[in-house]
Amino acid sequence: MLYFRILSFLLSLIWTSPLLAYNFRCDKNSINCLVDDKNLTVGDYAGFFDGDGRIVAVGQVTAIKNGHREVEISETFNRITRNLQVRMIPKEDYERLQERFPMPRRMFPKSLGLAVSYAELLVLDGFKGQEYDLFFAGRLGSGFSVTLRSLYMVVAGTAIERKYYESERRHTKQDITIQGLGLTSGIAYEALPHNIVSLRGELGLGLMAVDASVGDNATLQTVELDDQIQDGINALGRASGSAILNITHDWHLELMLAINYIRPKSFLTSLGLGIVKDL
Repeated sequence: MLYFRILSFLLSLIWTSPLLAYNFRCDKNSINCLVDDKNLTVGDYAGFFDGDGRIVAVGQVTAIKNGHREVEISETFNRITRNLQVRMIPKEDYERLQERFPMPRRMFPKSLGLAVSYAELLVLDGFKGQEYDLFFAGRLGSGFSVTLRSLYMVVAGTAIERKYYESERRHTKQDITIQGLGLTSGIAYEALPHNIVSLRGELGLGLMAVDASVGDNATLQTVELDDQIQDGINALGRASGSAILNITHDWHLELMLAINYIRPKSFLTSLGLGIVKDL
């Protein structure tokens, strides 16, 4: 429940951000847009510009309905996001776009990201710590992308070691630190990619090298954890969901909730914040 409360709070901050004060909206294919700019009239050319003054897309006003200008997009040079600025382009500038305006890179095929998360390994009373992610995505089109993710987790907790002797049974509390270095590959899908806030889901499979440090003269077997997590190479499965704030057309802030399954029978959940750069 704590994860979902934190997630709801951060999403409310994003939703009330001044970045959501946009003056246009487009269909899901970014072909037709409605623009709230009374300086535009039918036949005018409208340019969509990022914060650095680079032209991202251009179109022409085809109609005026209910105070909105209908703009049909004719060219796109990068992804249209809701934080762009729209302004009129004189006809002579439209005919010489590449000479008159700085151009962004063409549609980005790749993204690189870094995330830091609060993590909990769901064994015994819960082992708490951190997860660090470095991930790469290559876009396939239609919202899909392939992903390659490297993750490092370190969590700590306690367990009871039970020792049996001929005349007595002793219980000793042992401190345990578990580290894991994993690598997954998978596929992701991004919904609402042209909005200021988009949603992303990811599924991946891979391997994780686990190293457990248990107290004096103890092992995972003696604290009865070996049936849940083991030293060495283990299979790893990952599922995550993210809310992405598209700060600019190539910089994004990601709020991510993930769950990792580590063989033989343990789960690592994480809630983190990441930054993503389109290359």
